[in-house]
Order: sequence, then C-alpha cells, then structure tokens
Amino acid sequence: MGALGYAKVEVAAKKLRELSPRVDVEPLPLALNVDNAEDLVRNVDVVVDGLDSMTPRYAINRACQKLNVPYVFGAAIMMMGSVSTIIPGKTPCLECFQGNLDDETLPKCSVVGVHPSILGIVASVEASETVRIILGKEPLLKGRMLHCDIGRMDFEKIDIQKAENCPVCGSEPRGSPMTLQRKQVVELCGRGGKRVFLVSPRKPLELDMEKLRLSLEHEGYEIKVKGDLGVTFSNPKNGLGSVLRSGIVIVEGLQSEEEAQGFSTRILGNT
Repeated sequence: MGALGYAKVEVAAKKLRELSPRVDVEPLPLALNVDNAEDLVRNVDVVVDGLDSMTPRYAINRACQKLNVPYVFGAAIMMMGSVSTIIPGKTPCLECFQGNLDDETLPKCSVVGVHPSILGIVASVEASETVRIILGKEPLLKGRMLHCDIGRMDFEKIDIQKAENCPVCGSEPRGSPMTLQRKQVVELCGRGGKRVFLVSPRKPLELDMEKLRLSLEHEGYEIKVKGDLGVTFSNPKNGLGSVLRSGIVIVEGLQSEEEAQGFSTRILGNT
C-alpha cells in the first residue's frame, strides 16, 4: 500500500491516466509469484522490474524467456543498485549472472534500508531502456549491467556473458532450474520502526469491498482509506492494516509471519 493508504497499483493507475488519458491502464492488485507469472507476462511488449526479492524475479525471468518478452531488470538495496536489459535469445538471462540466490540469505530493506536516491536512479535508467525497446532502438544495457553505488558515487558498466550451461536459457543446460517456493507470507520494508508483512491468498479472490468495509467496522476497526482496489484501516493494537480486492492483506506492527497469517485469516474469514 502507498503512504496515503491507497493501493500502490491504484495510485499508479490514476497518475498514468492523468498523464496520458488516451492510454488504457489495467491495474492488477496481485502479488506476482511462480503460479501467475506467465499469465501476467503473456501478450505484453516489455516487463519492467519493480520487485524487491529474487524469487518473483526468477519467476518473471523464466516467463519472459519462455514467451520471448524483453525484461528490464532493476534492483536496489542500501545505497547500491543495478540495471540490465535482458533480451531472450540474445543476452544472458537473469539466472546466468544472478542465479541461485536464496531470499532468506539476502539483506532485506526492512533491516538495512534503501536510499530514495538510488531508487530514483535505477527507475530512471529502467525507464530509459524501456522507451528504447518500445521505439525499436537497441537498449544500451543489452548484455551489460550498470552498477551504481551512491555511497561512493561509483557508476560502472559491466559486460555479462551468457552461461551456456544455464538451466533456464543455456544451449547446453546443466541440471534443473532452482526450485521456486511460493511463500504466502513475506516481510516487506518496515514503516516507522514497525515490521510489515504481506499475506497472499492461495488463489486471487474478488472481494466485495463494501461488504469488507462493513465487516471491518463491525469488528471495531477504524477505516482510514476506502479505495476502489483496497481498504486501509487502523486499531490501537496492530497499527495500520490493508486488504486488497484480490485478498492480499498487508499489516504492520505484528512480530512474526505466524501472527500475520492468523490476522489475515481472521480478517478474510468474516467476508
């Protein structure tokens, strides 16, 4: 959810419609995972990475390789970021140069943070590469990775090579691709010193948002924001919580994944 309590995808869609009223925008309040990646990628011209963990990135990478869709990869943590443009069949895929990374062993922005400036740099470079692809021009980071470190003010372009034994895109694949485990509960970047968890349903729901709002009010929750794709509420014990129309629950102030799962079950069980 955005800082004002609205679903990020809803805010982004509204802004895009204001900037380009002739463009059709289809916001999807979903959590990307190995089960839905191919459906989301199918029939698109280019995928632009705004993800914050490797498992969904691998799911997108494999879907793009299978469906021959360009993938503009971008990542940032602390004061460092990287961008690369992946063209299926022509460049290394993500798992050629950043394969087999386990999210459980990687630093999390909820712990180490991420500087807003590096986010702006990575996003701007991604946008530039995406526009080049849409216009039919050669992307400048095709087969290269731009690494940025604003703590040292270093910017470096690195040539990356296709791994012929890559199990995803190699001409002589070795072994099987890393198994992608779909987690129902993931921890996001913290807010105001509070831990934040996202809980996804096993299958997307189509919640009646008015019924949900009434149910939350009946349970004593104070509604803060009522959007088209989600609702945000608060209570003295748990801080802010949000529910998207697809059944995704985002909650802050809890201390464990188990607590977050239980909270989601209680909230959705009343709808």
